[in-house]
Amino acid sequence: TQIFLPYLQQQLLQKGVVFIEKNVTNLLDISHQFDAVVNCSGLGAKTLCNDEQIFPVRGQVLLLEPGYPDSIFLDNQTPTYIVPRQDATIVGGTYEEHIDIEITDPKTLEQLLDKASAVFEKLKGRKIIGSWAGLRPFRETVRLEQEPNTNIIHNYGHGGSGFTLAFGCADEITKLVSHIS
Repeated sequence: TQIFLPYLQQQLLQKGVVFIEKNVTNLLDISHQFDAVVNCSGLGAKTLCNDEQIFPVRGQVLLLEPGYPDSIFLDNQTPTYIVPRQDATIVGGTYEEHIDIEITDPKTLEQLLDKASAVFEKLKGRKIIGSWAGLRPFRETVRLEQEPNTNIIHNYGHGGSGFTLAFGCADEITKLVSHIS
């Protein structure tokens, strides 16, 4: 996400998209200013849309010096993932429902390294260069729909699958926007 979102923003800026940073408390109040409003408010949908179905899931990752391994490892059962990048090797992850603080826990990070080292023993000796905790907006079902009789389209609740679902959701949003009159 730290690489992909800035990339997407740059692509949109090159196409002339204007980003407006504004505190919004009611989507209907701003909807008349735009052809379409796409609500990607994540956890903010709890208050913005009065959506009681959305809740935070904290994920924690460990950043190791880059260079090993040379392929991605993913085990959804534990959940453990190891993602080599140019700037770091990412070791994750956790899935902690209803935890709303973005602070890493040293004991949890140690457990992450232990799980990853069980897969790739060489990871045990890698230098730790950082850690990160983030909140994922989770909902039993993703909300991807047009608000009836408005130009507002909701797109949130992807949990930890935002990147995985991004392209399919973008296609669906494009279809919904094209039908707004």
